[in-house]
Amino acid sequence: MTEFTARYEEALGAPAQHLAYWDLRAALRPMKNLPEWVAPYAALHREDITASHLEKILLEFIDQALRAAAS
Repeated sequence: MTEFTARYEEALGAPAQHLAYWDLRAALRPMKNLPEWVAPYAALHREDITASHLEKILLEFIDQALRAAAS
């Protein structure tokens, strides 16, 4: 994500604006159905990726976006 943003800003020639807003928008999609996001990982034998694991990562992502929006 960080590398993509850096390359995007480089191509844009300016800092990207409102990234926190778009990160929060992106977090909405998996938020309402995290258990459904687990099934593809189980099919890949990634039993370590559970709904609670995804929830933890998503909440960290949201927290980071909220901190960025506040600064």
